[in-house]
Amino acid sequence: IKPNIDYSGKGLSFSDDCARVVSIPTFILPVWSITNVFHLYADLVFPLMNIFYKRYGKIIPENNLIFIEACHEWQNGKIQRIMRGDYSAFGDSPVQVLLKIASNNNKMPIFSKGHLDELKGRTCFTNDLHIGTHNIDTSLDFGLINSVQIGPEEALMKMDNYYLNMKGQVYVEDLKTRFQIQRWSMEYIITRLLGEEEKQTNEPNLVIVIERHGTREIINKKKIDVVVDKIIAKNKVAWKGIDMLRVNVALENKKFTDQLRMFQRAAILITVHGQGAANSIFLPSKCTSAMILIMPKTWFGWRFLYANMALSNGVHVIMYRRPDDKDIDGYDGTGNNDLVNPYRDLNM
Repeated sequence: IKPNIDYSGKGLSFSDDCARVVSIPTFILPVWSITNVFHLYADLVFPLMNIFYKRYGKIIPENNLIFIEACHEWQNGKIQRIMRGDYSAFGDSPVQVLLKIASNNNKMPIFSKGHLDELKGRTCFTNDLHIGTHNIDTSLDFGLINSVQIGPEEALMKMDNYYLNMKGQVYVEDLKTRFQIQRWSMEYIITRLLGEEEKQTNEPNLVIVIERHGTREIINKKKIDVVVDKIIAKNKVAWKGIDMLRVNVALENKKFTDQLRMFQRAAILITVHGQGAANSIFLPSKCTSAMILIMPKTWFGWRFLYANMALSNGVHVIMYRRPDDKDIDGYDGTGNNDLVNPYRDLNM
């Protein structure tokens, strides 16, 4: 943050050389990539909702000002165009959620932090100014802190009775706090995006298989479809379950709001480690849905990244583990080597 931004504090006096005075809550937030579903929510949306939950008592100020700094340089100068949907095939993408939490019914746009940097003179703030993300108490914070300080084997949110008893009440309360914040956030977001009348009320009946193209493709996906269909048939007849339907989908071919409606009907999400797995936050919560997570070879040490997001939202997680997968595979101890890595992206 450039030094010509001055935080004056609520109700405090400040120097009279301000070129402009901002009197509404202001948020200046970095994000790794605003077009990546995982980073959009883990780096930006959940930390922002965390502030609303704790600082504003679960109320989003009617007027607020949001500045975003994207780590991808091409995005930083095009924040408004990304928000407008210029880079989405349908003009409808996950960033729409930011417009729903922006102030005054979306009438005040979300700006690039570069816009603030280029203003002449000193900018003064007479109300709350929040600089940087508040990752504390998020599912990502849990995974990264434990993986760096203890090791990747402790990065996954474990909730079996044996582990809960071993860890004690402090651990249990910590999980509860993270779960409450994320579930309140998702309840608010889904209601704002779909409306109260469209929220899922019927029993989930879709088995969604996410198809990736280019990296981390499942080479034998047709065989997987056969297995899924057999289990669906068995569910209907032998287990006297509901009539379910398998849906194979490449998410880049669907509008985001259509994706959201589809995920709200999902009982099972089958996906490889990646953005598709981040969509587990849109699945029906309260333990009525599950994600089957397939980790890349030699990458099992990163299984917590998407699993913790799903678990925090009340979604069961089942992970495919090869006999040779180890808890520390692929994790280098820094917490950041999952950003760009060719070994992780191999087909399987």
